[in-house]
Amino acid sequence: MIEFHDVYSTHDSAEILWDLMLEREDENKFNISFTMPTWDEHEDFINSTPFAHWFLVDDDMDWLGHVSLSWHNEIGIVLFREHRGKGHGRAILEKILDEETPLPALHGERRGHFVANINPLNERSIHLFKSLGFKHIQNTYSYEP
Repeated sequence: MIEFHDVYSTHDSAEILWDLMLEREDENKFNISFTMPTWDEHEDFINSTPFAHWFLVDDDMDWLGHVSLSWHNEIGIVLFREHRGKGHGRAILEKILDEETPLPALHGERRGHFVANINPLNERSIHLFKSLGFKHIQNTYSYEP
C-alpha cells in the first residue's frame, strides 16, 4: 500500500530527496527547471517550506519517490528510476486527488484547481495526467541567451 510521509517532519528526508535528485541530474531531457544544487542549497530549500504539501512516498518496502503540491496548486511527482512504469505514479496521483484539496483561487496568483507542468517529451506523464482528467492548457517556452 502506498503511504505518504511529510517531508518536513520525516527523519532523513533530505538524504532521500538528495538520492532522487542524483538520478534526475542524469535525466535532463525530462526536467524543465531542474539544476543540481549543492548540499547546503538543498537543505536550505527544504527548510524554506517551498511547497504547501510535500510527501515522500513508500510502498511498505522501499521509497518510491516524492509528490509535491505547490503554493500555486501545481502537482509534481518524481519517482526513482527503478519504480517507474509499475503503476506507482497513477496510485500517487489518485491518492493526491482523493485526499488533498486545492488551495482557494487567488486572482493573478493561482487557480482554484490542481495543475501540472509536464515536459512535452515526458509522454508517460502526459498520458497519466490526461487519463485522470487533466486537460492541456498551455505551452511554456524558455529563452536562455
